[in-house]
Amino acid sequence: MTEIEWLASEDPRRMLKELPENASARKLRLLACCCARRLEAMLVESRAVNVVRVVEDYADGIVGEEELRGTQVSAFSAIENYEGDGSIYALNCAYALCSWGAAHAASSGLQFAAQAVAAGASDAYTKCDVAESAIQSTLIRDIFGNPFRPVSVDPGWLTTIVIGLAQQMYESRNFSAMPILADALQDAGCENTDILNHCRDEKQVHVRGCWVVDLVLVKS
Repeated sequence: MTEIEWLASEDPRRMLKELPENASARKLRLLACCCARRLEAMLVESRAVNVVRVVEDYADGIVGEEELRGTQVSAFSAIENYEGDGSIYALNCAYALCSWGAAHAASSGLQFAAQAVAAGASDAYTKCDVAESAIQSTLIRDIFGNPFRPVSVDPGWLTTIVIGLAQQMYESRNFSAMPILADALQDAGCENTDILNHCRDEKQVHVRGCWVVDLVLVKS
């Protein structure tokens, strides 16, 4: 895949395969979680809803493997007891997040998430699956950036205001202040167009794991 193909791709499964073997396990799990969060209306089973929160905490090192294992058992139980009151694809997506392998969690989570959206829509299944795949591709670019053009952060940019804005957005999952973050970074001396354009792009969706926010918070 070339850089041009990466920037235009609407094939998330292919994009995942193009990531380096040492791609961040944290980012892979957060990618799957943000896709699962798009299914919250379908995750009517309380145990399945809790899975996303626990896996996010696991990705950030807040909880350990014991909690992840317990959540995996709970998610599997929700699938076993499924009686058609939600989307089985959504429940499968929740279960996939708990996979011990982050790469498998990401690929399976994205697949089940797209299937859940397509199955729950009134339009043609294929049409909705394609649309969700396009959104997932945008999320991959938000989290992993452009692998053909890696960016590093200058410690001088990390002012109290910059860090505070990034931390607030990360914790709240409200990224509406991204343009303000761009202004703060520029005031601190950042002139990197990739960073500033990503923050100011009105069409870009931002989620936990956003590569710019991670740079500021020194998260890998």
